[in-house]
Amino acid sequence: MAEAIERMSKKNRGSRSPQPARSVDSSRLTGNAATWQRLPWRSSGGWLGLGMIGLAMCLRDWLGSQQMASQFVSLVTAQKISLALGGSLQRFIDPSGLKVSYDVPFASTMIISSLFVVMGWLVGGWLLPQTLEGTETSLPLAKSTGNAQPGRYSLWGKKFGQSLSWLLVWQLCWTVGLLTGWESLVGVVEANASMTLALSLACALWAWWSLGSEQSRGHEQSAQPAVPPNDTASLASSAEKSSWRSLLALTLAYSLVFISMNWALWFNLRIPHGDSAMYEEHLWNILHGKGFRSYLDQGFFLGEHLQVIHLGLLPLYSIWKSHLLLEMCETLALASGALIVFQLCLVSGAGRRAGFWLGLAYLMYFPMQFLDIEIDLKTFRPEAFGIPLLLLTLWQLELWRLGKAPIWRWLTCLLITLTVKEDYSLIFGPLGLWLMVTVGWQSSAVIPQEATSSLWQRCQQSCWRMVKTPQGIAGGILLVSSVVYLLFAVKVAIPFFRDGEGVHYARYYAEFGSSFTEIAWNMATRPDRVLGRLLNLQTLMFAISLLAPLGFLPLLSPSRLLVGVPLFGLLCLNNIAQDPRHQFHAPLVAILLWASAYGIVSGREWIQRIRARLTAAGDWSIPIRPNENYAGWQPEGLAVWGLACALQTGLWFSLSPMGVTFWDANSNWSWQQLYRPTERAAAFSKIADLIPATAKVASTDYVHPRYTHYERSYDYSKYPRKVSGYELRVPEDTDYIVIDARGPYSAIHEPSQIPEFAQYPEKWELLPDTTNGYFIVLKRRWESP
Repeated sequence: MAEAIERMSKKNRGSRSPQPARSVDSSRLTGNAATWQRLPWRSSGGWLGLGMIGLAMCLRDWLGSQQMASQFVSLVTAQKISLALGGSLQRFIDPSGLKVSYDVPFASTMIISSLFVVMGWLVGGWLLPQTLEGTETSLPLAKSTGNAQPGRYSLWGKKFGQSLSWLLVWQLCWTVGLLTGWESLVGVVEANASMTLALSLACALWAWWSLGSEQSRGHEQSAQPAVPPNDTASLASSAEKSSWRSLLALTLAYSLVFISMNWALWFNLRIPHGDSAMYEEHLWNILHGKGFRSYLDQGFFLGEHLQVIHLGLLPLYSIWKSHLLLEMCETLALASGALIVFQLCLVSGAGRRAGFWLGLAYLMYFPMQFLDIEIDLKTFRPEAFGIPLLLLTLWQLELWRLGKAPIWRWLTCLLITLTVKEDYSLIFGPLGLWLMVTVGWQSSAVIPQEATSSLWQRCQQSCWRMVKTPQGIAGGILLVSSVVYLLFAVKVAIPFFRDGEGVHYARYYAEFGSSFTEIAWNMATRPDRVLGRLLNLQTLMFAISLLAPLGFLPLLSPSRLLVGVPLFGLLCLNNIAQDPRHQFHAPLVAILLWASAYGIVSGREWIQRIRARLTAAGDWSIPIRPNENYAGWQPEGLAVWGLACALQTGLWFSLSPMGVTFWDANSNWSWQQLYRPTERAAAFSKIADLIPATAKVASTDYVHPRYTHYERSYDYSKYPRKVSGYELRVPEDTDYIVIDARGPYSAIHEPSQIPEFAQYPEKWELLPDTTNGYFIVLKRRWESP
């Protein structure tokens, strides 16, 4: 009996051993043949819900504050949106005066947020590949007869919701600041409202690209046929040419758009003479023997800056004597920087794909675009030529460091870049120091490295490399010569052309003194005052506005980024330069792109460690492929991140058609206000031929560019000029006065408001008005000899 029981037990164990999992699974499948895909959709639905709530809460608070609403759209448009959503007007008084806000119902913003999130989720999921690691159908109500796997809609929904959930962090910080009375925190958070939304949307765009790129690359690798070894180089060359041609086409498209915008501003009389059209007058006066000057300058222009780069346009200008030529050349020069960024990525090892994306990010980088058209519509600055020239200099420097180019190419580019402005010595000095330090930290075969060498011995070896190697010697010479050139410019050359007066931009640092020597001394001896100007909200916002549009990629190459820190610090001590919408930051643009081109490569290990921690904690997606293509793919993903940030920040900050401002009809910078033909421009055509070209004309700023080709072209403003004896009057030889009565910032609207006509009516004749009050023209009554 016992033997029979034992045999039966063995038989049962033997027959049951391969079956248990199968029988259990079969029973589960039988009972749940039509189960919903709950787990993937529960996760993605939760994240989408958080994103909706965060966006709705932020929209309510942003629309309620005029300060924050103006970061997105014009105040008039923001008011219309608030009222359309059922908002009620609220008035209150704080220490700064009467304030206005709108109490927008949360339900209204929640509806808008839900529509945006659902549409973004559906469209984004639809555009992703259908084979994206999941079931055939990935819709939330799809049934499955097997283990549910997350499909394209669930994967994208989770990433989209996670990206928008960062808005809850902004909301939390803002609420904590308000409840605790932490004004600094509130100031930082409110000032970065638009930047927060831009970076959240950039995260979503980056995650979407990551999902699609992973799938497409997987298909490429599986479907790609074997390539003979001797054909690999030709395929790589072909792919490089394809990326280059695509970037070139986009560069030309960018140029076409901005040239059209610049020219439209010119035809609409929206370009000022001061700091813009005056440079065209320099070329005209040189060709006609009047010297390197405009009559806006206090003497020769070299008394303002050692800036002669725009004289290189003289051969072209002699053929086409027009300010439109200068605008076209500036735009083409700025756009060409994208092609140099592409080359920098090839040299850094980032690859052609990364070069394409980062070059495109350069074109979308709004601090670069503001060098083409500034916020005050100054459209031509010679400083703009410094960006491609400095990028070219850095490219040749990196090639020389690798032994792929002779040193004379780098030095030639460096010397040409110095003609842009004396400020570039503030870049080349730190660049020389960077060369010395980097070569000092590198290992060398010249000095044998002993395993037991002490720290002191290693420091000796580093110092030896700094002063004995070609790179170290070149860096030392560059550092010293940059300091000498800067001192020569501000202490000798510029004062020489100003009759001994100091540089005019010393007044930008009035807090530290009135002369260059006094300013430098106070900065060196009063570090408390310097730190007080550097460590504040304005400096932080300036840094964020430069770094965030590139996704903070320059931080991944800190040594290169440090080259621009001295100039950045000097700009932060400046009273007027802490804004990337003017021209002062021009050299920093090239430094930031240079650091980005190397940062997307040097940050590989750092990003890999972060990814390992995040994937261990959850399923956040950072686009890195840890396989044989890892080294070439990861820089591409980071470059796409930079492009996503450039696109989304440009949405709120750019003046181009890629920005909301361009389409906002209530904005002062919309296409309706700036680029559509106006009655004022048409009215000027009626007096364009009224004054002979041999006359000497004094005119206001925005009509002044039309008279730079006349015998004399004087500035009519409230600024005393040397040509007028530093008095508020027109020069004695002035034949005509032209007042732009309805132009920007015009303070004169009637002939009686013109001092010359009001005080000496017998000396000036008021010509008949044929412009319906747009322009006032006075003609001097010369006494007969």
